[in-house]
Amino acid sequence: MFEIPFDTETFYVIRSIHKSPKMAISLGLLPARKASTRTFNVIRLPNHDIWKVKTSEEMREWFAKAFPRFDFYGESALVEEKEFERFTQTEGLQLPPCQYCPGICVVSPNSEAAVMLVGDAGHTFPPDLGEGVNSGLEDALCLDQVLSKNEKIGDAAREYAAQRAPEVCLTLGYSCLDV
Repeated sequence: MFEIPFDTETFYVIRSIHKSPKMAISLGLLPARKASTRTFNVIRLPNHDIWKVKTSEEMREWFAKAFPRFDFYGESALVEEKEFERFTQTEGLQLPPCQYCPGICVVSPNSEAAVMLVGDAGHTFPPDLGEGVNSGLEDALCLDQVLSKNEKIGDAAREYAAQRAPEVCLTLGYSCLDV
């Protein structure tokens, strides 16, 4: 069994052995100091198999199967029994579905004014992917580049949209619309 120490500054993300969308799950463990237990949360779509589990023992078994390298039963258990108990007693909540924005810029007819969506305004990701900041930084870099080489803001906006729209559409799983 692999043991993750408590007194660490390392953030761990551990993927389960399951690959199907209804079974796959990741554990995110924040750095912990002098803690006696780790809490956990689960961010999954409503049709995920984890939501079918009703008892703490079933939950522990589910995690033991999903993460066979980790101890969920012994003295060095990654998550204590009381956390599984607490989890199975909650109803949970549902995050709203990701939205899709069909365009990431609007330009005035004379190209003298424009509005461009950057970061989460143009990209929406499921909250457990950790992709939002990266895409926002890529947007900012692209925006800086197109603003520095175009005199009219409208031209910069159109170029920005042409460069970033494929990424926006790809990450959301939609076909790109013309920008």
